[in-house]
Amino acid sequence: MKNKILVMIIVGVLLLSSCAKVNDDAYGDKKTTKENVKESKKESKEETTTTGQEQTTEKTQQTTTTTEKENSAKVDDFLTEIEYSNLIDEATRNEVKVALLDAGLPKEDVENFIATVVDYNETVGEFGGVKEGFVVSKELQPIYDVNTIDELWLAKKDEFVGNNCRMTALQLVDSLVNVDGEIVKENKVLFMDEDAIMSSGNKKFTEDFIGKFRTFFGDISTPLEKDMNIHLKNVKNYWKDKKVFFKDSKAKIITVWFHNDLDNNLFVGHTGVLVPAKDGGLYFIEKISFQEPYQVLKFKDRQGVSDYLMAKYDVSFGQPTAKPFILENDELIEGYRPNPKNVQQ
Repeated sequence: MKNKILVMIIVGVLLLSSCAKVNDDAYGDKKTTKENVKESKKESKEETTTTGQEQTTEKTQQTTTTTEKENSAKVDDFLTEIEYSNLIDEATRNEVKVALLDAGLPKEDVENFIATVVDYNETVGEFGGVKEGFVVSKELQPIYDVNTIDELWLAKKDEFVGNNCRMTALQLVDSLVNVDGEIVKENKVLFMDEDAIMSSGNKKFTEDFIGKFRTFFGDISTPLEKDMNIHLKNVKNYWKDKKVFFKDSKAKIITVWFHNDLDNNLFVGHTGVLVPAKDGGLYFIEKISFQEPYQVLKFKDRQGVSDYLMAKYDVSFGQPTAKPFILENDELIEGYRPNPKNVQQ
């Protein structure tokens, strides 16, 4: 009976967990899981948060708005297919490993990442993934047998629910991200992440790493405004206050920011790592969610990365919140544009 209850609890955690997963609410409006989960009362809001006109200059607004309009007009070239791998075969893992090392990531961190990939794939076995190399798919969101994955994972891993996008990304780029300001001591938005970190047994997840993790992925107070410039400014102000900076490297961390109107905050709903490929393109490396697999996608440019992420996460409509926005380190990713299938009426 205890085991059954434990399984039910863990499955509940998995269903509520994120990297942000998209689902339909009772009224038919699409929202992310994070938007559906209202946390306990928040800590006092950060003093660094600003309101729209006080911190957003007219020049910045015009530049960003113009860029969005120019990119939005090119709906004919919006991403229609992806090329991806689940790193099941050794040859493809080695290909990606070389790219990570060539981008300047420490060998220890890269090998740690590869070990977690191997462990995941061996644990869940057949899950509908790409068995060898990369494949091209018209389906921008590959479908995996999540029920089977859950059963196999829980049977072997007990209380450890797995790694998610944030754990995976920061573990890889830990050496490239510095947090020299005050460390956040508690972040209720990340409670599932922290539970997973504590039960993972991964020696990479030290007390210092957890402090950096909690601070870097901290939720940020922001007003209920649709203007992305306001929220982008607030992210930058928060990181400035926490003295977050990024070392010069070919490897970049990609963060997808979501605007939550339940608590008037911003949070990182998904994240991954971007590194150059030898053919001049890019690899985007992600762990989709706690239970879903690792994916590495090939893109010819950053607009492809942005399109892939916005096609998946820019799906809410009729909401008072801003659209998701994507940062490469601390700047808006090149080629950022909304999902043309989700035009605000």
